[in-house]
Formats: sequence, C-alpha cells, structure tokens
Amino acid sequence: MELIDYITDGSLARACDTLAELTGIRPFLRNSDGSVIHTDEQGLARPDDADNGEDLHLRACYVAPVKLELNDSEVEIGAICLPEPPDDIDENNLKLAEKMITLLASLTSENCSKQQELSARLTDLNSLFRLTARVAATHNVDEILEAMLDAALEVTGASAVAARLLDRASGELRLRAHRGLSSRFCQTNIILLRESPHDQQALDEELCYVSDVMTDSGFAGSDCCSAEGLTDCLIAGLVYQGRRIGTLRAYHHDKQPFTSRQRELLQTIAQLAAAAIGHAGLLLEERRSREIQRQVKLASAVQQRMLPNNPPTYDNLDVAAKYIPCRELGGDFYDLFDLAGNLGFVIGDVVGKGVAASLLMASVRSALRAFAQTIYDIRRIITLTNESLARDTEPNEFATLFYGVLDPETLRLSYVNAGHDYPIIVRTDPEGGEPFCFSDVGKEGGLPIGIDVAEKYTLGIVDLQPGDVMLCFTDGLAEAVNFESEEYGKERIRRSILDLLRKEPQAPAEQVLSHVLWEMRRFAGLQQRPDDVTLLCIRVREA
Repeated sequence: MELIDYITDGSLARACDTLAELTGIRPFLRNSDGSVIHTDEQGLARPDDADNGEDLHLRACYVAPVKLELNDSEVEIGAICLPEPPDDIDENNLKLAEKMITLLASLTSENCSKQQELSARLTDLNSLFRLTARVAATHNVDEILEAMLDAALEVTGASAVAARLLDRASGELRLRAHRGLSSRFCQTNIILLRESPHDQQALDEELCYVSDVMTDSGFAGSDCCSAEGLTDCLIAGLVYQGRRIGTLRAYHHDKQPFTSRQRELLQTIAQLAAAAIGHAGLLLEERRSREIQRQVKLASAVQQRMLPNNPPTYDNLDVAAKYIPCRELGGDFYDLFDLAGNLGFVIGDVVGKGVAASLLMASVRSALRAFAQTIYDIRRIITLTNESLARDTEPNEFATLFYGVLDPETLRLSYVNAGHDYPIIVRTDPEGGEPFCFSDVGKEGGLPIGIDVAEKYTLGIVDLQPGDVMLCFTDGLAEAVNFESEEYGKERIRRSILDLLRKEPQAPAEQVLSHVLWEMRRFAGLQQRPDDVTLLCIRVREA
C-alpha cells in the first residue's frame, strides 16, 4: 500500500498548492518506496508518470511521514516533503511550512487510516453477506460448514481452518470439514472435550487464542499440528441458544498473531454458522415431528377403527359406550361382540399412555377377542390372555380389564375382573321407589393381566333385573381432578347416576353416559385430563 492509492479527490494536492502560495515553498508527495507522486490539474495522481525520487529525496530539507494504522500497528505509506528552499527564503516561512506539512501529514494519516478502515469494513461486510447468502440457501450442515470455512479463510488470512462438531454421547469433537490440512491430520486428530480446556473455553462463548500450540501443555492435538507446521490457533465456539454444537479453529504456519478485527470476525462467522446449523436442526426436527404426528394420526385412526362400529343388539338390552383419549393415542379400550346369542363385553386400561400403551392395548384386545371366539370358559379366556401378555412384555407392562358375558334371556352375568375398577350397578324400583346401588359386583377375578403368568382367576356371577343400569368405566373417570387437586371419585359417579334416574327413571344408556361425563366435566372445569376416559353402560329394558 502506497500513498498514491489514497489520493482520490485532489484535496491533498490543492492543500500543497495553498501552502506554496503562503510560504513560497511547494511541498511534494512521495510513496514509501521514494517515488514522487505527480498530479494533474485537478490534483489527481498520475500513477504512470512517476520519477525516481532519489534526487528529490536527497534534496528534501524536511520530511513529514504519512502513516497508516493497519492490523493494530502503523505502516508508513509515504510522506509530504519540503524541497531545499531557495537561499532568499524567509526563515519564518520555512518554519511555517514545516509546521504546516507536519499537520497536513497527520491529517492525511488519519484520513487514510479511516479510508482503509472503511474499505476493510466493506470487505468484511461483503464476506459476511456472502456467508449469510450461502447458509440461507441451504439446510445441509456440511454445506453450512463449507461456507463458514471459506469465509474464515477470507477474513482472517489463516493458513488452515477446521470445523468440529460435538458428539454428545461420546464427548468427542469430531472433525467434519477443513481447509489446508492433510488427510493424515484428519485421520489421527481426535479431541475429547473434557481433555481440552481451550475448546471448553470457546464453547463457553469466550474466544480462545493459543499463541504457541507446541509449548501450551493444555492444547489438544499439538502433535498433529507439529506435523502440519502449524504454530498458533484461534478457537471460536459454535453455540446456538445455549446449545453446544462444535468449534471453529483457525491456524497459522508462522507465529503471526490474529488481529482484534480478525478475532471479532471469526467470532461473528462462528455465530452465524451456529445459528444456521441450529436452525437447520430445528427444521429437521420439525419435519420429523410432522412425520411422527402424521404417523400418530394414522395410528389413532386405526385405533378408532378397532372400536366396535356395529355392536350386537338385543331386544331387552340397551348398550352404549364412549372412549375419550387424553392424547391422540390411548391405552383404554372396550369391545362388544356376540357369543352364540349372549353379549360379550370387555373394558380395559393398559398401563401408561401414548404409542406404547396403544400397541399394548391392541395386543390385549386382539388376544382376548380371539380366545373368546373359540373358548367358552371365561376364566380360561382371561388366563390365556394373561399368559400371552406376561410372556411377551416387560414386568412393568400390564393391563386391568373387566370381561363379562351377559345372557339376555336369563339376565345372568358371568364375569372375571382382572384388577379393574368395580362396575356400578343401579337398581330401580318398578313400583316407583328410590333407585339404589349395590357394590358386591366385580370382586371376583384376580390380578391385572401381564403381572403373574401363573395367576389363577375366579369367576363371578350376578343376576340382573329389568330396569338395572350397569356402568363400567376406566380410572380416568374417577381420577379426574379439579383445580383444588380433588378427585372426582366413585361416590360422585354413583350420585350422578342416581340423580339422573330419580328425574328420568327410563333414561337410556346413551343418556346415562352423557350425564356422567357432563357431571365430571362440571367438576373438573378446564383442568386438563390426566388420563383416558372410557365408559360402557348396559341397561336392561323393562318389559
């Protein structure tokens, strides 16, 4: 860089002309190599018309250097000189000329430094703009890293750069992209984050500079750097919203320290790249989430289709059921099917929620339905279902269920209760008396299925009467809570049925379910339901 490169508007030449008018001595301009700078009538430099300034330099009686602030230091780019004055020059004019060109050289130095700073900033902005444009055009991590390395080389003048991504499982900083490094370096240079305090510092969002990679005992990878002839290293962390992504390293082959401007730029480049990588990761997670949601919706639709669309009908039985999952997939289930003129029904609750519970629910439902179609003994059906579940699942995977077979003719209900909530049976008085509940139904059975493969189940029998209302439900109904964390409870369920039947003794099964759910929702308010809710109501019609 020479002074002639900064003479762009003729102001310096005009200042020299004004000084000549005032003092009678005309200064001349020269570059740092001694060549004289000639100007045209407008004061603009003529780069092709330069003399060897050696003679003029010898005849200069006073030289005011013009210096440029560059990379944290000063570099002389030229000078404003006074030629040998004539013999009759006034001494005061000579001293005035010397003071004036000293001041002019100082102002020129400041102006050139600002011009150089502006030019450098524009170059930096162009580099950052190109980087931003490249990373904005892709969601590919490797392409983002390539753009980052190109920008880092351009703005820092480094001999080599490398990008490492953090493997959270192993704690390794794995080399993902590089410039100016050999294949041997890439194959052998492995960094464990816990053994590299410099990388830890960078990932704490504090720029780290290692002035000598060979003598710094804490520097990870010094042997590989020695083989590459690398001397110093600047490390910037790739961190996005507090999430550690990796590091960006810039190396020199000679011990030339990175300037403050270069350090700031490397940090900025690392931040831009980290944001792009973080955004790309978020987009990938969003796409995966959308795909998972799509799959969950499909699974939910399949689960809904597993519920009986066309349950069997009987002249003297009114049957209704509702299934309300707290998520798109749930672990509750019910089923209704005809068994040689008898009504077979089951209501169950698999431990847990979501996908795992829904898969287990499908397995239990399919097994029980398959056994029920070929086996008459209710205890045997539940025993085989229990063995199937216990054999194929983990100890913490089990299900409660109530399985019953109701003879529409005799109204005899045979059942096995595998750890499920007891059903509520309300008996109405045909003479108009108060309806009442009796609670000795559901005690026969055993443990939830899937816990003990050797569990022995007992059979329960109860005879229903015309007008009876039986409500089976999962624990999501009784365990619904209000804002005071108070549970709805079984007593409120009983009371809601009794209150309805007092007002409407002939209320159908569907109305019973709707009333019970309404009362539960009134109790819980807008409080989020913690569990699935399933209800199954069987009402024996009066003759």
